[in-house]
Amino acid sequence: MSGSEQQTFWEFVLRFHESASRGDPSREPGLAALGSISDIFGSDWMPDRRHPLRNKLMVSSQPNYEWFVHFVRKLSELTKIPGYEHVLSHLRNWDTYASALSEMDIALRLKLAGHFPKFAFERGERKPDLIAEIGSQSVDIEITSLNQPYEDSAGFEAFSIVNFVAIQRGCRAGGLWSRPPRPDEFESVKAKANEAITEATAGHKLVRMNIPGLLMCYIAPEDLSSEIPQQWRGSFVMRTSTVKPKKDRIASKIQEKMTGQLSGPNPSVLFIYDRFSAPDETLQSFNEKELELVVGAFENLAGVVLVYQFSAWDHPSPRREDKDGRVFIEYSLPDGESERCVIWKNIMLDHRSVVEPIIDCLLSSPANLTKLFA
Repeated sequence: MSGSEQQTFWEFVLRFHESASRGDPSREPGLAALGSISDIFGSDWMPDRRHPLRNKLMVSSQPNYEWFVHFVRKLSELTKIPGYEHVLSHLRNWDTYASALSEMDIALRLKLAGHFPKFAFERGERKPDLIAEIGSQSVDIEITSLNQPYEDSAGFEAFSIVNFVAIQRGCRAGGLWSRPPRPDEFESVKAKANEAITEATAGHKLVRMNIPGLLMCYIAPEDLSSEIPQQWRGSFVMRTSTVKPKKDRIASKIQEKMTGQLSGPNPSVLFIYDRFSAPDETLQSFNEKELELVVGAFENLAGVVLVYQFSAWDHPSPRREDKDGRVFIEYSLPDGESERCVIWKNIMLDHRSVVEPIIDCLLSSPANLTKLFA
């Protein structure tokens, strides 16, 4: 694709929002944020049709313009972290966007909490994603996902394609996917979602949308969102292809990373993102005592953090619960998402000087991000 055609994409996006956003109180900051995304990602950036940002760039709504503003402030802060270029390049690609978003997320929280992170990527070397200064020591930090790369990218796209279309047309949605959709299924899903949303808005009612064997979800106009069953309000879950129980997948990730990126002499922390489970499953993971045995087998592993993000209309207050070397924390983020984390500490060695600042960093992230967005 030529440079002029790529520029036409951005011109089309800006023309769309200049027209669609008339009367929106967030119009001017939203348009400015779109221009900044173009500047940071580069005028040559033409998102693949599967890139989650491509759908989001075509949603005109006040919440979306606020999201654009927040995203730009995150990107601007990202560029202040040494080594950010590798993460920014991955944000541009649809198949690495989800992993890069997680890396940016953790790096920003560490920076805002005063831990001076730097990205440690070196081509051809198995280095941790980040090195941060916690207390008086350097700590290696790796961020990974519980799922396979295609599951992450396809799942991220699947979740966004229904949510964004619903939000754009004044609705809310939630439900379940039986598997990640195949590449040739996305367009039909989007078409069926539009049909269901039209039915919901025209009839001002709750609509159940079913694609047999793939998707079952509820869609309702925003003022009727309370009619969506509570467990599905703003939340989607997805079954993945693995046959291993979750605790075994977590154990495998720990083994993989501790013999690879985190095999150095520094104390280390492993973050594992769980993108597709139901919120209550995180509480079940909190009771997985066996994983302490895996963590305790590596003397430099201070702790493992399982991260689950989900949409929540009732924003939970920050809370922490401790149980036999494990910690459960929950809090709301400024963009309407909530987060639950389970932390398994090393029960064989005292790594409190590393683990407690990490927990404090997570619990303080809502306040720190709110300051960043102000």
